[in-house]
Amino acid sequence: MKDWAQVIGAGITLLAVLVALGIGIASILHTQSMQKKERRERLLNEIIDWALDSAKPKYALALTSLDYTLSEEDQRTIIQVAQASNTHILIVRGNYIAKIALIFTQDLSTAVENVRKNLEEHSELIDDWIKGKSTPEAIGTHNNTVGQSANKVIEEAVKLKTQDIS
Repeated sequence: MKDWAQVIGAGITLLAVLVALGIGIASILHTQSMQKKERRERLLNEIIDWALDSAKPKYALALTSLDYTLSEEDQRTIIQVAQASNTHILIVRGNYIAKIALIFTQDLSTAVENVRKNLEEHSELIDDWIKGKSTPEAIGTHNNTVGQSANKVIEEAVKLKTQDIS
């Protein structure tokens, strides 16, 4: 009888160890899955944040709120300083965002590339305005183009964020 008790005790112990091992493996796999989803969510949020910043560049605000009592040269200097820092940051950040977008869909990647291209064109328009070769109206019109392309990035990223829900 004692031998059977030991065999049953050892069997129960082995079963408990196997159950604990299974629970541990399941827990690790669940944690990895959650980390992957959180990383995906964080990356999509970074893309959306960049698109929102690109849709309304801070120097565009400076352009629309210029103090027109200043000389034209002072106005251009204000915009030049604001444009140089903000556009450069958005373009450099766009390079990083483009690499992130590659891990998602082609539609998102293409939309990001369009924003990057539009930001570079926008920067050139402002440089032309600073040199007296363009107008604030042309910049404002192109800013709408940047905004529309940024909205497409947001739309594509939101599709990806919500596809797990449906």
